[in-house]
Amino acid sequence: MRMPAAPPSLSARGKRATGPSRPSTVYTSPSSTQMPGPRMSETLIQESLMVPVSGSVQLPADPQPRWMVLHAIRGQERLPLDSVRVDRKGRFRFRPRAYPLGYYRLGIGEDQIDLILNPKEHTVQIGLGAPPLQNDVTFTGSPENQRLWEYKRASRDAQERLRAIAGQRAMLDPLDIQSLTRLAQEEDQVKERLSTLLERLVQQDSTSYFARVVRADQRLMAALP
Repeated sequence: MRMPAAPPSLSARGKRATGPSRPSTVYTSPSSTQMPGPRMSETLIQESLMVPVSGSVQLPADPQPRWMVLHAIRGQERLPLDSVRVDRKGRFRFRPRAYPLGYYRLGIGEDQIDLILNPKEHTVQIGLGAPPLQNDVTFTGSPENQRLWEYKRASRDAQERLRAIAGQRAMLDPLDIQSLTRLAQEEDQVKERLSTLLERLVQQDSTSYFARVVRADQRLMAALP
């Protein structure tokens, strides 16, 4: 969903302000959120967050203005909550305000990343590389997001390896039992390493939002027939 540009604002004297228009924003507190990646479906207790979200991003050296937009996640919808202009050095800072605890999206246009806002964390500092933003994400002062992105990076690597294994399997002779067995074992090892990593991240802080959502999803999956 591309952010529509809002009409130019009016100054105190009633004249239209000059300069690029700012994406329109609507503040709506999400009542539930979902974690991208593994299916996370349990609605968790919401808490207020008053914390500055700031960071930097590597952008092309051109004069085109860019806006960093923070979205809430409600089901499959992304609801714009706030936006700030990225300065010439690639820096951005959102005004501190109260947000419910949960998962959010942050980005420029459709180029977005996932993040957690948690009232127990007093600052969220984000470092973003050149677009696409998903390829280079670092967080400072936010263990929730450090765990989230450690898992997301590992999950992405695991999925790439599983696709490669599937490609190798498709090229094998069905009677090559030895090679098929080797690939099956490697596939199991990739999945086991990812599962072990997720468990380690959850155990780092079992009271974290990340851990609570993971556990909720595991309970849901265990209950399925």
